[in-house]
Amino acid sequence: MAAPVRTTSEQWVDAGYEALCRGGLQAIQVRAIANELGVSRSSFYHRFADREALVEAVLERWWDRASALQAKAMTDDDPESQMRGFGRAVLCDDVLRRADGWLLLHDPTDPAFPERAATSRGMVEPWATEILTTLGLPVDVARRRAYLLYTGYLGLLADIEASPDRPTDAEIVARFDSLVDLVVAV
Repeated sequence: MAAPVRTTSEQWVDAGYEALCRGGLQAIQVRAIANELGVSRSSFYHRFADREALVEAVLERWWDRASALQAKAMTDDDPESQMRGFGRAVLCDDVLRRADGWLLLHDPTDPAFPERAATSRGMVEPWATEILTTLGLPVDVARRRAYLLYTGYLGLLADIEASPDRPTDAEIVARFDSLVDLVVAV
C-alpha cells in the first residue's frame, strides 16, 4: 500500500497560482487542485480554513512577485532604465503576465476586481510619477503620463494575451519601449 501523499501550504498555493494563470480566480477550486495534487480535499482543510484563504494566499503570491520585479528594477541607477526594466520584466514573465491578464483584464464583474485594479495602479502610478518628475517633468504632467504608462501596459497586456501566437520577448520589449518613449518625451 502506498504511503499517503503529504502536501504543504506552499504546494497548494503553487497549484492555486497555476490555476489562476490558466483560468482566473474561478479556476481556483479545492476539488480540482486536490485532484491535481493527488490528495484528498480534507488535506486542504489542514492547511487553509476555506477557499477564500487559499485565494488570498495566491493573490499575495501575485503581489509579491510583482513587487520583487519592481524592487529589482529599482537597483538600476538610471530612472528611465528602472521604468523600462520593470515593464519589460513584468511583460516578459509569462506566469506573472498571465496572472495579470486574469486579475486585471478578464473579469471586471468579480467583486474584488476594483480593489485589485486600484492596488495594481497604486503600485505603478506613484512610482512612475516619481521617476518622471526625476526626469524633469512637472508633477501634474508626470501624473498624467504615469496614468498613460499604466493604461498602456494594460493595452499591451491585452494585446499579448489576445494574440494567437505569443510575441517574442524582443517584440514585447520593443512595444513597451515605444510606450516608454512616448511617456518620457518632453
